[in-house]
Amino acid sequence: AVHLPKAIKKNLPEGTDLSFYYFHGANETPKVRYAIDGSQLPNEAGKTDDYSVQFDGLQNKLTVRLTYFKTVDENAQASYGQPLGTNGWMIDSLPVWTVTMAASALAVEELGVDNVPKDLKDANWLWQWAVDHPDVAKRIATSLKTDFAAAFPQSYWDQYGSNVDINAVKAGDWLHVLKNNTVPWPWNGTANHSIHGQTAIIDQNLESKGWELEATYRPLKNWDITFNGSRSTAVQTSLGAAASRYLESMAAIWLGTDIGKVANWGGYTDYGAQKQNFMQNLWAPYLQQVALTGADQPEWRKLKFNVISTYRFDRGLAKGLRVGGAFRWQDKAVMGYGIHQATVYGEQAWILDVNQPLYGPTDEHFDAWIGYEHELTSKIKWDVQLNVRNVGEKVGLVPISYDPTGAVSQERIQNGQNYQLTVKFMF
Repeated sequence: AVHLPKAIKKNLPEGTDLSFYYFHGANETPKVRYAIDGSQLPNEAGKTDDYSVQFDGLQNKLTVRLTYFKTVDENAQASYGQPLGTNGWMIDSLPVWTVTMAASALAVEELGVDNVPKDLKDANWLWQWAVDHPDVAKRIATSLKTDFAAAFPQSYWDQYGSNVDINAVKAGDWLHVLKNNTVPWPWNGTANHSIHGQTAIIDQNLESKGWELEATYRPLKNWDITFNGSRSTAVQTSLGAAASRYLESMAAIWLGTDIGKVANWGGYTDYGAQKQNFMQNLWAPYLQQVALTGADQPEWRKLKFNVISTYRFDRGLAKGLRVGGAFRWQDKAVMGYGIHQATVYGEQAWILDVNQPLYGPTDEHFDAWIGYEHELTSKIKWDVQLNVRNVGEKVGLVPISYDPTGAVSQERIQNGQNYQLTVKFMF
């Protein structure tokens, strides 16, 4: 903090003073965390720099403080751990499902229907596609033994606590791709969604910066008017390297090889059922996250401000009474994106477009309060205050996300007008 010298201050009118402030902070959170590929992530670390200037004047009636800040957060957990949406759990489930669905069908196609367990024999809905498309099945088998096995070594399955035996996959022993002689039903394959007991996460690097303005004006001795507002941005500067490597390797398998043609729960398409499954549930959300690099973070409100006013009575019958009110306002936020057609692995696909943001409504509320303070004795004060929040509002639904058509996909309950009564004894 740097203040004006007294030699300068005494020559300024109305008790004017200027102060300058600088703050630097850096911290790190030591914690063992794992990326979705099983690698251990670095500790989350952040640093902040604040630069402020404060003006005091008008005989202590006015105080104004302007602050510029910049915060960098590295290896932060992205979007509450699930930036790929509600189907992000497929990150580790899709490999298990794909290998078991493929193995069930390949066992019948290669060994013959009479040479597999009866339960599997009777489940023609699961394997008929491979019998009907033997050339495709053979190419899938080759890719599983080579590309798939290389991308998902045994260490990958072990860290997720999965019962997949990748050596059996390499050998083309389709009836034994699951350990303990378990029939390769898709529902027999295990995927715990955790690594060494911890939920695997996707990390990201973030940067937030902007301006904050705080001002307090006292037009009368007992009347305070306070304004505080900010304009700031929050952007993802990069997505976690481990997550990017893993999802890019998944794309090479599901979009770049015949493994994408494995039937999804028996449903076969020439385009590729598992390819479509991966494209919609993992790849498109991942491409959106990549496109968000350098763009505004979803749900972030750039502009915010509050105005607060309180008047205190200090004489007459109303002595000890205070009344006040506030107005709270927040800017609209991005709550979804439109879609556009893009070329993905040589094919056209519809994916979310960060250049078509869908904004939600602004958020604004009025509050009011009335309070009274009275000395019960020379040592005990009694204070009571009634607060009314969201004046004039009713309970309702507020949109928090939109689908690409602009229709509301999720809403939250917004409280209507509510009351809070507080009683305190001070001594």
